[in-house]
Amino acid sequence: MAQVILIREFMSAFGGNELMFVFLMAGWLLGIAGGAGRISSFFHNSPSKSAGLFLIAGLLLPALFIAAHLIRLWLGIPSGQIVDAIFAGGLSALFAVPLSMVYGAIFTALSRASGHGQEGKEKDIGGLYAIEALGFVVGGILLTGFLWISMGAVTIILMLTLCHLVWGTWILGLRSVGLIFVLAGLMLLAMGVPGKLGEVLSKLQWPGFKVMESRDSVFGRVTVVERSGQVSLFENGIFAYSTGDQMTAEESVHYALLAHALPKRDLLIGGGPGVISEALQYLNVRGDYVEM
Repeated sequence: MAQVILIREFMSAFGGNELMFVFLMAGWLLGIAGGAGRISSFFHNSPSKSAGLFLIAGLLLPALFIAAHLIRLWLGIPSGQIVDAIFAGGLSALFAVPLSMVYGAIFTALSRASGHGQEGKEKDIGGLYAIEALGFVVGGILLTGFLWISMGAVTIILMLTLCHLVWGTWILGLRSVGLIFVLAGLMLLAMGVPGKLGEVLSKLQWPGFKVMESRDSVFGRVTVVERSGQVSLFENGIFAYSTGDQMTAEESVHYALLAHALPKRDLLIGGGPGVISEALQYLNVRGDYVEM
């Protein structure tokens, strides 16, 4: 879940495409390999140090989430401007490496703790990978089928952070501290702190604009902003359309419909209310409008 959310955040921040996704995944996999091979050696056979890995991950996850929201502001890149995919992908991959290295070390630490890979138990390593794969499947189903629909990204990050912190304190035997983390998390949820934090991050991510609404869905993030009376819609940080842009609406509709002898049905994919208004000028035309 953490991997998917961070990838979506950086893709949304930079308006990324498939090439940027390649860089992000490459950085993540290299971090996993480095953490599993080198970093884990510092935590060999030490439950307290292994618990520290979960605590570190619990701190890195929200930090990277916030960094993804603020990175354009730090770099001075105007909102809505498309960024070079190689630059954006490489920078995002660098941000993802620290957390992925910790996860790689956690995997190795859990393998040693469960006895997998020890002498006489090498054949059991397949079972550990099967458990990991099952976790990916369950996490994907929860994230896609339930969490994105019922709650925002900030709330999901808060829940994942609590899981890391609670599990780390549990390994250390500090169950009372873990209980405090749980109660603190429930209190933050009850007070609506994730929603308020999400609004603050959205405003910081769109300086100079009034953020009217920002929603996460299975397909990505849709943000509606307003400036000087003009309302614009962005999908995953990429400009989709603005209200009041009559010239673009006319070009999108009339060239196509005037080329047809007797248009009766049309499918409009994006473009905003202006496109619909232009299409409705044709008599006896039924229009279907679709947005992602």
